[in-house]
Amino acid sequence: MIEKKIVLFLIITSLVVAGCAQRINDQVPVETSAPDIGIPLDTITTDIEVAYPPLINSANIESAYPIEENDVSYPQGPDFAIDEPVKKDDLVVTGAGPKHVPIMLVDVSEMGRLIGETVISEDGRFTIIIESPLKKSNFIGLQLGDLTGTDFNENDFVYNENYYVRPMIGILFDMVIVQ
Repeated sequence: MIEKKIVLFLIITSLVVAGCAQRINDQVPVETSAPDIGIPLDTITTDIEVAYPPLINSANIESAYPIEENDVSYPQGPDFAIDEPVKKDDLVVTGAGPKHVPIMLVDVSEMGRLIGETVISEDGRFTIIIESPLKKSNFIGLQLGDLTGTDFNENDFVYNENYYVRPMIGILFDMVIVQ
């Protein structure tokens, strides 16, 4: 079975290399017609020794990249805030957000380690009492808590220009550095 895979790999590799070599030797005919993309063909350089992909003549730069940006509107999620300053050795973190939303306080500097959690009160304020003192210069942030049994949907909290997205941690609704 492994021998068949090796043979198949060698055949595919040979075909790819042969195709590349043919293109490099300019044996593949250059397409002389193109779909209408708003750029006259006589302004495009097709000589493979000059450039690939084709370069656009500077005389027609208005129709070149960057492509016009689309105006995409995302539903705006609610605002959250951690009260500042947050100081080293603090055992309480307070802030504001939409009422009745479950939240988690995480240590971003420690790969999203859970520090504490609560539900935002009726007045839109929260207080999280934590067990271990906060460390100076660590980033802490708010994340969405467990929505099970609530009327909330995670999609209501997908986008806000104030949100932070951190790889391997997720969306943070607010983030501050411990002083």
